[in-house]
Amino acid sequence: MYNKKVTIFFLILLLIFSFCVIGLLYRVNSTTRKTSNAGMYYVYDRNGVILAYDSFIYTVKIPIKNIKYIDSKYKYHLENDYYIIDNKNLNLIDILALKKYTIITSKRKRSYLLSKNITTIGFSDSDKGIFKGTEINAQKSPVYTTIDIKVQNIIARECEKSKLEFDADECFCVAVNMQGEILGMHTTNSADPNNSKDFFNNITHGQFEFGSTCKIFTVFAGFYLNIFDDKTVIDTYTGSYIDNRKMHDVEPIPRYSDVTTIIKHSSNLGTVALAKAIGADNFYNILHLLRVTKHIKNRKFTTGDKITMSFGYFPTDVFSFLSAFLCFFNNGQLITPYLIKKTRNKINKISAPLSIFQQTIGVMRAAASKEYTLHKYNCVSKTGTAHRIKGYTYDKNSVNTFIVGCIPDSTGKYQIMILVGLLNPRKVQLAGLSVRLTLVNIVKSIAPLIQ
Repeated sequence: MYNKKVTIFFLILLLIFSFCVIGLLYRVNSTTRKTSNAGMYYVYDRNGVILAYDSFIYTVKIPIKNIKYIDSKYKYHLENDYYIIDNKNLNLIDILALKKYTIITSKRKRSYLLSKNITTIGFSDSDKGIFKGTEINAQKSPVYTTIDIKVQNIIARECEKSKLEFDADECFCVAVNMQGEILGMHTTNSADPNNSKDFFNNITHGQFEFGSTCKIFTVFAGFYLNIFDDKTVIDTYTGSYIDNRKMHDVEPIPRYSDVTTIIKHSSNLGTVALAKAIGADNFYNILHLLRVTKHIKNRKFTTGDKITMSFGYFPTDVFSFLSAFLCFFNNGQLITPYLIKKTRNKINKISAPLSIFQQTIGVMRAAASKEYTLHKYNCVSKTGTAHRIKGYTYDKNSVNTFIVGCIPDSTGKYQIMILVGLLNPRKVQLAGLSVRLTLVNIVKSIAPLIQ
């Protein structure tokens, strides 16, 4: 009888213990689902690698009176009489540990969180990274992007390094293939990454004066209008003045130089002479044909203003700029770069003989012969530097510098175009040198992927 009672007693204890274990497992599973699951939707690269996932973020709110100290690893902030912590900074163990305090409320919001595959994005989540300002945040289904994770990580790594090495406000880079698909894009925006209101994506929303890179547009205009070719000799002294403003060259060239030499040495005098030969209105019309004037099309310009545009003193956005350069490699097709495969943009076309585009590429190739080791990869490129705008005038002590280059495969066919921008680099004697070195490092890493 005694043994029977003991047996029943232990069975009851076992049953109670089982219920406790089941309850604990349920709570852990429930918490896991709420705080650690990858969410509903994924963002993939072009090869099916997960870039980011759509997740719910739960905000934990704890009264200060219930806890005297919170470890700084939780990245909390104070709001009235509460500690506020969101679970993108927490793991499951942290959540369970905090449950011993009285959590008054919790709220959740959706956010794309980066996967571990993106190693050097520079921001805590993709709402403040490469996807900020793109249509990805509006998607409600799995998103298949054109991004190549290998290219993405290469340009992200080099951008972060260059920003530090040259003490720049920001370094950004975009890599696209000849079909306009964005293989990678990264910005080291110096705003506070923990405050989304401070972040501004210069790749998707910025406008820049791209400086001497736009001299390629000038030679294209002359080729397109059949005013000169790449061997035509120009009297560069005719470009000594724009209105009453005297022009200067960083690297002087002979007074009588051919078009290729003018661009190879990035001569301002020579470029102004070319623009005058083309005609101010004709040149502006070619810029409009290349679709780089959409931000200035409603403004009125003097003849001198239009001539000044020949060396890049007009604002345009990154994607319009890349589209114009892509057309030289696509026999006139103007393709706006895009990030989501199913949203390919409409293609426009500039009708011109193939030789016109080939001459333009040839001039870029001559310019690239100065760009250190880029010619070893048969990479064509052009640098450009422009003073930054401060208020309504140019800041003579601050510049932005850019380089656009194109990498061919082993057959000589151009495959990837890369734009690098360094905003206000301070640790350089020549601003153009900084972006050249950045592009060289990127090309060294990317070229083996396609050659």
